Amino acid sequence: MKQKALPVLVINWNGLEDTIACISSLLLQKYPDVHIMVLDNASENNEYQTLKEAFANTPKVHVYYSPENLGFAKGSNHLYQLFLDKNIDYDYLAMLNNDAMAHPEWLTEMIRIANSEKAQLISCRMLRADNPEYLDNVGHQFINTSEIVPIGFSQPAKKYRSVISHWGPCAGACLYERNMLDHIGLFDPFFDTGYEDAELGLRATIAGYKSVYAPKAIVTHKISQSVDKIMSTEYIIGIQENILYSYYKLLPTSFKILNAPFMFFKYLMVLLIDIVTFRWTFLKIMIEAWKRTWITNRKTIKEKRKTFYSSVSPVSSLYLFRKATFFLWFDFKRFINLVVKGEKSKFD
Repeated sequence: MKQKALPVLVINWNGLEDTIACISSLLLQKYPDVHIMVLDNASENNEYQTLKEAFANTPKVHVYYSPENLGFAKGSNHLYQLFLDKNIDYDYLAMLNNDAMAHPEWLTEMIRIANSEKAQLISCRMLRADNPEYLDNVGHQFINTSEIVPIGFSQPAKKYRSVISHWGPCAGACLYERNMLDHIGLFDPFFDTGYEDAELGLRATIAGYKSVYAPKAIVTHKISQSVDKIMSTEYIIGIQENILYSYYKLLPTSFKILNAPFMFFKYLMVLLIDIVTFRWTFLKIMIEAWKRTWITNRKTIKEKRKTFYSSVSPVSSLYLFRKATFFLWFDFKRFINLVVKGEKSKFD
């Protein structure tokens, strides 16, 4: 039976050499009908034209241009719509960061696992390009006190050799099922660059979709190549704002009520630790993020929440509690690393 088309979305923003290498790796995929959809996000130095000319004679590659930088979330949504406008039959959508390179079996392995596990969101084995013996991540986990964080970051690549269930894949290298996207959509346009994939995974899990890791689907990833270009205190505030936005927009009311004591304790401790240890940057970030959540974004959260719950029947709060990672041990280890051992974070 002939396999259906498989679109792969790639966003370029001032990363020409990485993007060419990324596309080249996709052209080597074993999957027979790949549609490589590339959006140049208002890059400098005429990168769009260079990409257009480089792949002018390659039918699998379709290069588009945006005159303004749409960010990752809106750029991906726009590129996805361009594919939908082609009216091509497909079952899955894949995404790959322009600073990642896929092994030839990447797509076929993710589709195989999607079928065998009856899952709608698939992550893969993302290796660090600077040291492939270590992982970038294998998917996301949800901490019950609101954060969604990578699984396996900087752990040995030999770990996670079997399929695991999680809360969604990193959009830097993943597979999404079409029927799921038709139901709950792709990325929330509230986001710019960062956390949009985490929110989608949380949204899908609450809506009852299954997310798993495909251990034999492999990419190598130059970590934070795009994010490092925009890294600033404002960006970090935005990430914390996105965490709170996603939590209050999506989690069932019963979950938030039951979880309220843990949220209160966790964030009170964070504020107290920041004051006692003079971590003023952390303190300002947390205060500003909470202020935006309850003042700037309150109306948006309420409207988006109403829209979401009008179209889905959520899974039970008990299921979400059991699936979530309890915060205490996770945050204790983070406290030891950052405060006791004095390890640097991107906030410092």
